[in-house]
Amino acid sequence: MPLLVPGLSSNDSPKAEFYEEVVAQAAAVLQDERNWVTNLANVSALLYHSFHESPDPKHKAVNWVGFYLVNNKGGAETLTLGPFQGKIACNSIDFNRGVCGAAATQKSAQLVPNVHTFDGHITCDPNSQSELAIPLISKDGASKLLGVLDVDCAEKEGFTEEDQISLEALGNMIVEACDWP
Repeated sequence: MPLLVPGLSSNDSPKAEFYEEVVAQAAAVLQDERNWVTNLANVSALLYHSFHESPDPKHKAVNWVGFYLVNNKGGAETLTLGPFQGKIACNSIDFNRGVCGAAATQKSAQLVPNVHTFDGHITCDPNSQSELAIPLISKDGASKLLGVLDVDCAEKEGFTEEDQISLEALGNMIVEACDWP
């Protein structure tokens, strides 16, 4: 029996099947491991390489997958680079800057079909054309922002609402699977 991604219909579309497989693999990777660094490193590698094997041709153009983590040191809320796959990236992002900053500030996913039309977009890799940022929010009742899962694509409109729903479900799985600092 397939592991269903909450929010997605089981319509047997290639993308739905892709995400069912990714979620099942992530569940196996996260099982019996609570260390957040280990889990984020493994999930970023899993996603990066899975996208390149995806049936969706735009997924093959994914050029960065990683995490930015909340850093409240020094009084200003920022996101600090965590485990990732891809080219080097910004070390720190203010909550009020870029796609990840918007996801952090609004505590909502940011699906950006064309990063060049997003006010304040931060260019780490000039090849990135679209982006999807998913906030990681604690489920302990405090709704505390823990970080952001960020995925970049070298093609415009690289992600759809189906990608967003699936990665939000994966983000929730990650939040539950880790012991956060």
